[in-house]
Amino acid sequence: MDSEKILLVFLGIFISTVFQLISSYFTKKTDKSLKHTEQLKLLTSELEDLIRHCIANQEVLHAINFEKGVPSMLHFEKMKVMESSLIFSQETFNVIDSKFTRHINRLKLEIRNINLEIDYVIKYRQGDDFQLPVFKEYFEYLLLKTNTIVKNLPSRLGELIKVDDQILKRIEQYRHESRVKTIIYD
Repeated sequence: MDSEKILLVFLGIFISTVFQLISSYFTKKTDKSLKHTEQLKLLTSELEDLIRHCIANQEVLHAINFEKGVPSMLHFEKMKVMESSLIFSQETFNVIDSKFTRHINRLKLEIRNINLEIDYVIKYRQGDDFQLPVFKEYFEYLLLKTNTIVKNLPSRLGELIKVDDQILKRIEQYRHESRVKTIIYD
């Protein structure tokens, strides 16, 4: 009789342990899913803001008139993308579903390249060997890259989420808002 009681106690402990493990697994899975969803919402918002930022940069570049002089490097400094973005956060990679990581890595690379290209334009302008025709070539390259980025970013956003009509309307609204008031020239 004592061996039956001991067996029942062990069976109870075993069933309880298995139930706790299963419960813990589903709790962690649900928690990760919720974090993924929240992180994806934050990333989506950030990408939408990045699109707005790039559209504004495009407008500034189109407004520059070299007949008035060389534009202030202030305009180029403001074109950079902050690298404190969620896109660069390790937390994003810890939480986000792995099927999105290649898209995020591509965005990180594109943002890094944008910033490098802007830094190079600024560095060239500040260098002793500055020549306006060469600077204009760098400027045209930056304009081309910005136009491409503005064209491609909505599809990058679409790689992460289903882009609904509201998002598309906001992006179109960004395209039609005029923000450039004054270009400062050195």
